[in-house]
Amino acid sequence: MAEQGDDSTIEHASGRFEASLSSLAEEDRRLLKAFVLVSIFTLGLGVLYALLLVLVKGGFLSLESTLAYTILTLHGTTVFYYWLYFVQVAVVMVFVLVYTDGVDELVWRNLAWAGFGLMSAGFLIDQIAPWMGAVITYTGLAPLSDGMPGADWFYVGYVLLGLGLLCVSIPCIATPIKAKLDGKVESWSSITFAATLWAALLTVTSFAALNVFGRTALWALEGGGPMDFDYMIAYHVMFHNMHYLPLLSTVLVWYALAEVTTGVKSIFSDRLSKVFFAFYLVVLPPTFLYHMFLDPTISALMKTVASTLAMFISIPTIMVFVIILVSLEASARVSEGRQGLFAWMRDLPWGNPAFSSIAAACVCAAAGGVLANILIQVKFAALLSDTFAIPAYFHFFTVGTISLTFIGLLMYVIPILYGRQLWNPKLMAQLPWALTVGVYLFGVSGIAAGYLGSPRRTLAPEYDLHASIPLLNALVGLGGIIMAIVLLLFVYGLVRTLRSGEEAGVGEGTANLPTVRWEPAEPGAVKAPTATIVMFVALAALFALTWLTFSMVGDLPG
Repeated sequence: MAEQGDDSTIEHASGRFEASLSSLAEEDRRLLKAFVLVSIFTLGLGVLYALLLVLVKGGFLSLESTLAYTILTLHGTTVFYYWLYFVQVAVVMVFVLVYTDGVDELVWRNLAWAGFGLMSAGFLIDQIAPWMGAVITYTGLAPLSDGMPGADWFYVGYVLLGLGLLCVSIPCIATPIKAKLDGKVESWSSITFAATLWAALLTVTSFAALNVFGRTALWALEGGGPMDFDYMIAYHVMFHNMHYLPLLSTVLVWYALAEVTTGVKSIFSDRLSKVFFAFYLVVLPPTFLYHMFLDPTISALMKTVASTLAMFISIPTIMVFVIILVSLEASARVSEGRQGLFAWMRDLPWGNPAFSSIAAACVCAAAGGVLANILIQVKFAALLSDTFAIPAYFHFFTVGTISLTFIGLLMYVIPILYGRQLWNPKLMAQLPWALTVGVYLFGVSGIAAGYLGSPRRTLAPEYDLHASIPLLNALVGLGGIIMAIVLLLFVYGLVRTLRSGEEAGVGEGTANLPTVRWEPAEPGAVKAPTATIVMFVALAALFALTWLTFSMVGDLPG
């Protein structure tokens, strides 16, 4: 049986992680705390907005239409642009500082502080602008916003966000590069490599954001009117990267937390992991066109090419998942744990809320990934792109996969930074599964409603013409309420931890989080049949649903 709960020694991966994070320079700790605190606040606020929306969607509450659009704009902006990017910056800084040998402090820290200030100012402005009248959802669609009060400020907020992200990405790139140039590290770890790659992609994306939002802000400040550029193309070039950057950082967190909670690194070479992380750089930029399948100016050939290329986006995510799963199974089987086909999984640290978070996130990602490969089919996308099926599907990723994964890492980072043990870890370990129930209820019901014609970007019930949609909307609302309650409980638990959690000494902040201590197996030393079965099941589900999709499209008139 693998040893449970004894993670007091520095030799264990969780001990090394805690020791490295605890020994950061005080100024770096202060910067990380700032990003963590604001990320928790934006998450809580975004969830409160979401709670209002799902109550309306489910038919439990009624809001005047303009107010409903205001809340919709605030929810999308707060969660997608601010929660996800405040927390990602914190995540990448942690990885750069903890996993790069020879790094004593963040390079150009003052620039990162300037980035924090700019991002915070952008957040405050984008909280105010929708109340002024900029009710244009988080896409900020122009020229739809022409003449809307507050639209100019809305875009200024996004400009400040773009500038802030540029300012924080540069130190995250410079820090590991300086360590290498100074001869303090010969080769980056795969985690350092992926974190630096993320920061590099963010730098490019920040320039894309400044291009679209800077020009649109000037257009709005000058009084609107005809635009001298195509907003949608410029927006989707930027949005596509911002849409997938969280996925890269998510699989990076899986990679790190699997080691921290079990002691198991990849049993394959670092070079292989780096190849799969680098694959994001290859497949991500050229596939933005699949967001524009309804644009009549895009040729059928280009749409087909975009649809084909988009299918490759899931490859690096799947392969990193396979690396983790195979490494865990092989190491479990050589560490005198249970040896049955699935019995070894009982020895995993299910009582550790960080591990249960990434495990539940993988369950949500499975559904999201299968559905994504269906919705990027050109003809089916045209059928569903303007229905509620789209927000229903992407909540499998934004909530069930990405947000849950980041919360899992925060449950390690916050106790270490604040020297306080995590509040009620037994409850926190169960919450990811409750969230998964809410995500599936919301997602499956919403996709069904969307297929029956329920539109997106509106909460008005008069557009829901099919007789089954009110019931489906009620289920969507129920799933959304479950998600909101669970996420608010996560926020409460994290705040309780940093304010009044049990004080812990250095190296003891995560002592109440159970781990296992497995020795990494050698490649080829033992078979990993569970991972093979999981992959075959996933591929079979993908094939079956894709076949079903083409069958439904083939039955459509014309």
